[in-house]
Amino acid sequence: MDLLKDCMTLTAKERKLLAYKLGFQVLGDEGEQVLAAYFEPKPGSEVSIADVKEFLRRKLPEYMVPAHFLEMKHIPLNVAGKIDRNALPEPQVRRTAGSEAPKSEIEETLARIWSQLLEMDAAGIGIDDNFFELGGHSLKVTRLAALIHKELEVKIPLSELFELPTIRDISTYLEDRAPSDYETILPAEPQETYLLSNAQRRLWIICQFEEDSVAYNQVGALTLTGGFNANHFRAAVQALTDRHESLRTVFITVDGQPRQKIKEHLDVAIDELDLRCLEADERDRETARALRETANRPFDLERGPLFVFRLLRLDDNVYFLIANFHHIVNDGWSIGIIRRELFVLYNHFRRGGGNDPSPLPPVELQYKDYSQWHNRRLA
Repeated sequence: MDLLKDCMTLTAKERKLLAYKLGFQVLGDEGEQVLAAYFEPKPGSEVSIADVKEFLRRKLPEYMVPAHFLEMKHIPLNVAGKIDRNALPEPQVRRTAGSEAPKSEIEETLARIWSQLLEMDAAGIGIDDNFFELGGHSLKVTRLAALIHKELEVKIPLSELFELPTIRDISTYLEDRAPSDYETILPAEPQETYLLSNAQRRLWIICQFEEDSVAYNQVGALTLTGGFNANHFRAAVQALTDRHESLRTVFITVDGQPRQKIKEHLDVAIDELDLRCLEADERDRETARALRETANRPFDLERGPLFVFRLLRLDDNVYFLIANFHHIVNDGWSIGIIRRELFVLYNHFRRGGGNDPSPLPPVELQYKDYSQWHNRRLA
């Protein structure tokens, strides 16, 4: 957010032209976060949403341009005189007045793809509606490009897709383009070790120069109250580890080259610490110490595991959960999946379903399947 503010430095002329106040808010959960801009024009100014959007596009890279723009009569402030983010309204989808309904087969296919990504009824999407004003953002543009390639067999570069915000624009672009075969990712043939993806390779190389670095630790903490059961949670973590190969992956060197090796099984140990016997102040200090210690724990890429869970029992019905993952096996999108599946599995064991089939659908592709496909494409 500070980078965005730095990019927003205005000249005197631009300050007159644009907003008197401009605020930003990040909305959504992990993997689906989007940026919204709220602006309050100066009295008597004729600044429009289009003016603000055009200004930001000149100042910022496309991925930093907010997905939603809201003009407000007054931006709410808190007692400190700063923007009260909790009082900012949720953005509403902006439709283009008089937008025509899709007619051609391509337009109907694009509307269906949009409806899937934007989670809205395809029947309400017009060919002049703006993808970004309907809630699209850079992550969804990436998925849009993949779906267009898959269903319409034309590959559109992301840089160009940002300049094609409507179905009419995309449909026109597709008219004279040569088809490009879409290659489906298939499970990799079983091997002793597998190639790294570019992202993994980058992190692996950095870690060779920064031994015992904790720069790529991803730490989170959560207070759990009520009838929490540590045994059920431990079973859920083990089931999650059995389910996802990334959590059983280590990184070794073979003939001088980094390779990822997937352990067939990994027994997960969860460190538990009972702090109930401590006074409140000492318990708080011990909790903070445990959080710092877990966050600053370096991971051994060759031995693993590359994640750790710690459970601190603060009271009879209160636990403090700390989780730490190395970024080489986890990212911002994955953490949302891990959190969701972990508690689905926890509830499964809590209901006594230990011997029953998992409530989660099978994982059809693992990360190593993507790595193999990715490297084959590069070759």
